[in-house]
Amino acid sequence: MEEINGELFGDGLVSLGDEGSLESTDTGKQEQNCKLCDNKLCSPRVLSCLHVFCEACIDKLMVNEAGDSLKYDLAVECPLCKQETKVMPGGGAASLPSDYVLTNILDVSAMDQSVVCTCCKSKEPAVARCTDCSHFLCSNCNSAHEFMRCFENHRVVPFDALRSSKEKAAVHKPIFCTRHVGESLKYYCCECEVGACTECLTVDHKVGEHRCERIVDAEPNLRAELRNFIVEANARADAAGSASARLDDALGDLQRQRDDAESVINEAYHAYKAALERRRDKALEELERLHKERELKVMDLFDRVDKTVQRIDCACKFAARLLRRGDGTEIVMLKKTVASQFARLLEGAPEFDIDYSLEFVTKMDKFDAITEDTFGTFRTEATRAEERKRASESSAIVSVASNSHSPAVSVTNAPVFDDFPLGNVRRVTGGVGSMVGVGVPSIGCGRSRWRHRSASSAFNG
Repeated sequence: MEEINGELFGDGLVSLGDEGSLESTDTGKQEQNCKLCDNKLCSPRVLSCLHVFCEACIDKLMVNEAGDSLKYDLAVECPLCKQETKVMPGGGAASLPSDYVLTNILDVSAMDQSVVCTCCKSKEPAVARCTDCSHFLCSNCNSAHEFMRCFENHRVVPFDALRSSKEKAAVHKPIFCTRHVGESLKYYCCECEVGACTECLTVDHKVGEHRCERIVDAEPNLRAELRNFIVEANARADAAGSASARLDDALGDLQRQRDDAESVINEAYHAYKAALERRRDKALEELERLHKERELKVMDLFDRVDKTVQRIDCACKFAARLLRRGDGTEIVMLKKTVASQFARLLEGAPEFDIDYSLEFVTKMDKFDAITEDTFGTFRTEATRAEERKRASESSAIVSVASNSHSPAVSVTNAPVFDDFPLGNVRRVTGGVGSMVGVGVPSIGCGRSRWRHRSASSAFNG
C-alpha cells in the first residue's frame, strides 16, 4: 500500500498518478473500438455495467432472431458480462446515457486523420475545432468565428494547439438539457443526482424543494465520491483475488479428499471382497457423482469470483477515465450511472461461503445384514448438518439430566460417531474440507467442514 494525496492505494486496478489524477491501465486505442463490431465506436452508449458499445450495436442486441424489435422489453443483456440494463420503453439504445468523455476522445483523435469541415458544405480540410458549437472548422469558418458577432463568445482551438497539448481530451462538448431545447446544463440536483438547466430549476427541481448547486461547485465532491468508489472497489477486488486463491486450494483439497475416500472405499471393498464387488462399483459411481456436484459448486464460485473481479475492473476503469477525461458536466451526466454500478458491485457482491463434506460410512458390526445396506453410504454436508442437529439435541437432554442427578456430569458436545470406538478409528481430514469414506472400524472415518470466511467477510464488511 502507498499513500498519495492523503489516500491509501494498493496494487489495485486503478491508482493515483503523480498529481493525484486517476490513471487506468487501459489503452486508448483499444477502448475506442466497439467490442461487438470491432470498428471505431459510433455514438457510444453506456450500459449499467459500464461497458460501452455503439448505439446501433446495442439496438441490434434488442432485435430477436425473427427480426422483431425488442425495444419494449425494458432490458438488454450485456454480451460481455451478461448484466442486464433497463431500457426506457420504446427508447432503445438512444435512451441510454452517452459516453461523453469517449465521444470527446474520438473527436479529438480524428485530428490525426483527414477531417473535413463540419460547419459548412465546402468539404475543405478542418484546421480547428469550436468547443461551443462542436464543429470542425475549415480556414474560412475559422475566420468567420473570429470576426462574426454571432460567434463572439465561441472558443476555437486550433488543431496544432490540441496536438501539442498533453491533455488529449482538451475539447469538451457542451451538454444540453434533454427537456429544454438550447439550455445547457449548469446545475446539479443533489436530491435527484442529475444535471439541470436554468429552466429545470423552475419546473422539475424547484428551489426550496430540491437542493441544487452549480456544477462547478458540486464537481469536487462528485470527484471525491468517485475516487472513494474506486478505492473501496479495489479493496473488494483484492479480497476477491484472495478468495480466488483459496478456492483454488479448495479444489485441490477436495480432490485429495476424494482420493482419500476412494482409498477407504477400496479398503472396505477388500474386507468385504467376496460378497461386495457389485456394491463397491455402485459406491464408486455414487462417489464420483457426489464429488462432481461439489466440485462444480466450488468451480462455480471460482467463476463468480472471476466475474466479480472483471466487473469491478470495468467499473474502476470507466470511473477513472471519467475522472481523467471528463469535465464537471460530463461527470454529472454519468455519475448516477457509475454510482449505481458501484453500489450494485459493493452491495450485491456474491457470498463466498462454502460448506461441504463427503464421507463414506459403513458399519462392520452389521455385516451379516443386507450387503446393500452394510457396505456403506456417503456422508455429505447436508447429512452432517442433520447429524449435528440430532447430536446437539441429544447433548442438551443429557445435560439437563446430569444437572438434575449429578452436578459433576455435563455433556456439551456429543460425538457424531459414537458407534465406533475411537481407538479403532482412523480419521482422514482435509485442510479445507473433508470427503472421507468410513468402512470397517479398522479402516477409519473422518469429517471436516470448511467455511470460507475470509472472502465473505470482506464482501460483507
